[in-house]
Amino acid sequence: MRVTDTFEPAVHAAIVDDEQYCIEELKAMLSGIHGIEVVAESHDAVKAVPIILETKPDLLLLDIQMPEKSGFDVIRGLKESGFEPSVIFVTAYDNFAIEAIKNAAFDYLLKPVDKEALQHSLSRYFYNHAKEERSAKYMSLLENVDYKKKIKLSNSGGFILLNLEDIVHIQADWNYSKVYTAKDQYQTVTMNLGMLENTLPEKGFMRINRSHIINLNYLTRVRRLARKCYLEKDGVEYEFCIPITRIRELEKRQ
Repeated sequence: MRVTDTFEPAVHAAIVDDEQYCIEELKAMLSGIHGIEVVAESHDAVKAVPIILETKPDLLLLDIQMPEKSGFDVIRGLKESGFEPSVIFVTAYDNFAIEAIKNAAFDYLLKPVDKEALQHSLSRYFYNHAKEERSAKYMSLLENVDYKKKIKLSNSGGFILLNLEDIVHIQADWNYSKVYTAKDQYQTVTMNLGMLENTLPEKGFMRINRSHIINLNYLTRVRRLARKCYLEKDGVEYEFCIPITRIRELEKRQ
């Protein structure tokens, strides 16, 4: 039976994934499914929201971990603009986020995507999600995404996956950055500090000067007169310079 036997007219779909080959694979799979028309695609999460708003798809197939902005950021941008399509996440994400997505009643596919799994997911969309109220699901999703999620960071050989809670601080290194997980342990990534600042969740991280982003969960004290802040993890203390304007901002966020 075709997935659209009880749903007419054709469903308009959009695909957002930072890797073009993933977009092409999904388009190829969808082209063989009657009643689905891909009307938009984007490999740039920053540009995705205006593209989606222009084409107004019924269904969005969305990657989660992308450079500069995540799939959750795309969801936020769409919600702020008053547009809430049904979403099927297509992701290699960890179990914490998958549970958050399931709890919010969104559907998801794990990479590499199997065509039969995609067909089943579309069937669930047609029969279970087409008439449901989506606004509450968007809020539930965004509120329940676990802080322990992994983040994908590009390096010279490809990319690495790190738990956010493992990152202590990040130091600028010209156009690259050093991501520290312990005092003398770091990974060099091919992303500058500005890109990382836009990628990391605002609730857990803050750029305190030109050269450093810190994990606020490890912040222990601030010395205003000395203009210093201190982190502590696993019994090791870290000291950073911080300008007074950033101290004030930090006070507002605590």
